[in-house]
Amino acid sequence: MNKTLPLLFAALLSFAPNTWAEWRLDSEASSVGFLSVKNGQVVESHHFNKLEGSVSASGNATLIIKLDSVDTMIPIRNERMREMLFKTASFPDATVSVSIDMAKFGRLKAGEALSETVAGKLEMVGQSATVMVPVSVIRGHNSVIVSSRKPVVINAANWGLTDGLEALRNIANLSSITPAVPVSFTLKFDRAEK
Repeated sequence: MNKTLPLLFAALLSFAPNTWAEWRLDSEASSVGFLSVKNGQVVESHHFNKLEGSVSASGNATLIIKLDSVDTMIPIRNERMREMLFKTASFPDATVSVSIDMAKFGRLKAGEALSETVAGKLEMVGQSATVMVPVSVIRGHNSVIVSSRKPVVINAANWGLTDGLEALRNIANLSSITPAVPVSFTLKFDRAEK
C-alpha cells in the first residue's frame, strides 16, 4: 500500500488553519466604547465592562455586550442609562452577529493583518438592524485581534432609543444629547483549548 497519501493527509491536518477551531473572547483584553455629545459641544467617553463572545469553527461570530455594565464614570448616570435608555431589566444584552469567511482569515500568518468591511447584525432593546463594520484583523500565533478601523455610528432612532435619550436629556436638564453615537472596539479572541 502506498504510504504517501496517508502521510500527506496527516500533514495537511496538522497544518490546517487554526481558524477551524473555536475562538473565545478574552474579555479582559477587549473593549467596546462609545462617545456621547451633550449640549452640542461636550464630548464624553464611555465603555462597557462586561463582554462575551466566540467564533465557531464554521465562522459564526457573536459578541454579547452586557448593557448593565455601562460605565460612564458617574454612578447615577450609569443607573439612568440602564433604566431609561437601555431598559436592561427587559433587554440585558446587545448582540452582534457576523458570518466570517474562515478560509480568507485562515490564510493569515502570525503577524499579518487584513482590512475588511463586514456586515453585522446588531440586536438591541428589541430591535435588529444590519450595520457595516470596517475592521482590521491582526493574526497572532494563537490569537486574533479585531478592531474598528473607524468608529461605527449608531443612530438612536434605528434602535428605538429616541424616547430614552429624551428622558435622559430632561432629567439631566440638558439642551441636547446628540442621537448619533460613534462606537469603537478592540476584541481579542484566543483559540479555544481542545
